[in-house]
Amino acid sequence: MFRHLSDPNEDFALQLSSLALALTSDLPDIAPDAVVVRSMDWSKFVKSGVQQKKYGTEGVLLATARRSVRLTESLDGRQIGQRAGSTKDEVENRARIIFGDSLVDAGIAALEALRLAESP
Repeated sequence: MFRHLSDPNEDFALQLSSLALALTSDLPDIAPDAVVVRSMDWSKFVKSGVQQKKYGTEGVLLATARRSVRLTESLDGRQIGQRAGSTKDEVENRARIIFGDSLVDAGIAALEALRLAESP
């Protein structure tokens, strides 16, 4: 799991630039075999401003990770469930048991990254 807090006083483009620099700096220490960026699940109720920032952030994470890690993918909860041969809810419940309630989204991404790294 990668965490980065951006400066709320910076404009969004600068926040994304800072995010890319932080991930570029941390990736050699983490040395992952695979990266899964947990993409936002589609919903007609999510406001467009929220979507724009989320997708921009996901894009920066995906592009930055891919420069260092060949196995890098962006997947939403439904896709992760399908790849696990189950459903999003089942994978989330498994992640909740392993990682706790506060890390469900990161947990399902971690489980899929592990599956991806171990697949032939």
